[in-house]
Amino acid sequence: MKRQLLVFLMVTLSFSLAFANGAKEEKAGGMKTISFFMGHPLEDYPAEGTTVGNYIEEQTGVKADFEFLVGELEQKVGIMIASGEYPDVVNGRNYHQKFIDAGAVIPLEDLIEEHGPNIKKMYGDTILKLLRKDDGHIYFLPAFVPSGKISKTTPDQGFFIQKKVLKEFGYPGIETVDDYFDLISKYAAKYPEVNGKSTIGFTSLFYSWRNYTVMNMPSVVTGHPNDGSGNVDLVNGKWVVSQYYDSPAAKEIYAKYNEVYNDGLFDPESFVADYDQYQAKLTSGRVLGFFDQTWSVDNVQQILKQEDKDNWYVALPAVLDGYTEECNGPASPQLDAGVSITVSCKDPVAVIEYFDFLCREETQKRIGWGFEGTDYLVDGDGMFYRNEEQRARFMDPDYTKKVTGGYYFNYMMPGLGSNSSFSDGNVFDPRNQPSEFYARLYDSEKEVLDAYHIQTWNELFRAPNNDRAVYYPLWTGKMNTGSAEEIASQKIKDVRDKYTPLLIMADKGSYDAVWNEYLDELNKIKDRDVVNDFYQKLVDSRVSVLAK
Repeated sequence: MKRQLLVFLMVTLSFSLAFANGAKEEKAGGMKTISFFMGHPLEDYPAEGTTVGNYIEEQTGVKADFEFLVGELEQKVGIMIASGEYPDVVNGRNYHQKFIDAGAVIPLEDLIEEHGPNIKKMYGDTILKLLRKDDGHIYFLPAFVPSGKISKTTPDQGFFIQKKVLKEFGYPGIETVDDYFDLISKYAAKYPEVNGKSTIGFTSLFYSWRNYTVMNMPSVVTGHPNDGSGNVDLVNGKWVVSQYYDSPAAKEIYAKYNEVYNDGLFDPESFVADYDQYQAKLTSGRVLGFFDQTWSVDNVQQILKQEDKDNWYVALPAVLDGYTEECNGPASPQLDAGVSITVSCKDPVAVIEYFDFLCREETQKRIGWGFEGTDYLVDGDGMFYRNEEQRARFMDPDYTKKVTGGYYFNYMMPGLGSNSSFSDGNVFDPRNQPSEFYARLYDSEKEVLDAYHIQTWNELFRAPNNDRAVYYPLWTGKMNTGSAEEIASQKIKDVRDKYTPLLIMADKGSYDAVWNEYLDELNKIKDRDVVNDFYQKLVDSRVSVLAK
C-alpha cells in the first residue's frame, strides 16, 4: 500500500512539473472552457481547431471559446454592461475602460504575483507599473508587448503613394507635403483616367474613430509620432503636452488640403465613405495617394501585391517645411486596453494560468512561427528561417487563421509585439526577421527597395526617439466617463468634426473666413484647457512611475 501511495505521489508530482515546463496537465474534470469576448470583427475560430490552438489545448487542458465582434463595438459593450452578464474574459479595445468603470472586471495583480511567473517575465516591472490604475490595481493585460531587441521593417504610418507614380518619375526623394502633392499633381495631369474612370489624386477617411487619417494631420506633419491626443515635446528636460487642433500647423495643413481639393485632386467622398468603401476604392487602382497607419491598409496592400501590379502603395515620410519627420514611435505597450477577467468568471486562477502559459517563450515561438520542421527551419547559428515552400504557405493569410491559428492567440491576447525578439535573438513575427523580410517580398517590391538602395521600408524613415518610451503613446490615456475633461473633449470633437470637412472643402478665397469661424466656435468652449491638463498629468504620472 505504501509503495502504491509513493508511486501515486511521484506520478502526480511529475504531471505537475510537466505542466510547469509546458507538458499537458491531466484534469480530473476533463477539458475546461474559458469564454472570451474579443472586440474585433475577426473571422470565427475554425471549428476543427488549428495546430497552434490544439497544442495550447493539449498543454493546458483549456479550450478557448471565442466570440468576436459583430456590429458596433460601443453598442455591444453597452449591452453587456446593462445586462450585467459577461463571459470569463473581455477585450473591449477602445471602449475597454467602460468595463472598468462599470466594475465588471477584477484586479489582476495578486493573481499575477501568485500564478503568473511567465507574465511577470514577459511584461517586466516597468510595464506592470504602468498598467496600475490610480487605485493601485491592474485590470487588464495588453497584447503586443515590446521585448528584447526591436526589429522594425515597416513604418508606423506615412503618406502612401502608388508605386507606379514613383516609378514614372524615377523614384524621387520625398521630404515635404508639397513634394508629395506636386508628384501626385503631375501624375494625375499626365494620366487623368484609370481603366476608363477619373483618377483620384488623394483620398482620406472620416469614418468613426478611423477619422484619425484627417484629424491627426496637424501633429503628423510637424514631425510627431502617433500620440493622437496631443503633441508631446521635450522642453527644458520635461515632456510637455500641447493641443494641435487650432495650431498654425493645423491651419497650414488643412489649407494645403483645401488647395488640393479645389484643384480637383482631393476625393470629396472622403467625408461620407465607410471603411469598406475606402478599402474598395484603394484596391480599384484609381487612387494615387492617401495618409494612414500601416496596419490599417495591410489587407489592401496584400490584395494589390498578389495581383503583381504597380498599383500598391509605398509609405513615405512627409512633413511641412521646417519640421523634422518622426513618424515612428518607440516600442511601447498598449496601455488603455487588453484582456480582463470579469466578475462572472468562476475560476480566475485557471484563466491567469492560461495566460501565463501563453506568455511562455516557447509558446510565443509556436504562436509566432509554428512548429519547427513543418513551419520553419533553424540554421547553424540558431536563427529561424523558412524555405520557399514554407514561405509560400504563410503568404496566404488564410493559412495563419485556418491552419496554424497563431493569429487568434496573438491578436488580442497577452503576447509579444510583432517587432519583439526572443532571448535567442529571433524575432517574434517572422515577417520582421531580417533574413525573411526581403526574401518574402514580391519582385515589384524589391524593385522599389533596390531603387532607393535599402532593404526595408522603414529605412525611408528616421529611427524613433526611444526617449519617448517613458510616456508614449498619449492616446492610451482614457478619461473617466462624465468627467470635466471628457465633456470638454467631446465638445472639441464636435466642433472639429463639423469644421474640418468645411475647411477642406471651402471655396477658393473663403478658407480664412471658415478658419476664423472655427476658432470662434472653439473659443466658446470655456473649459477646454482641462483636456490638455488631463494629458499633461498623465504624462507626468507615467514619467514619475518609472522614476521610482
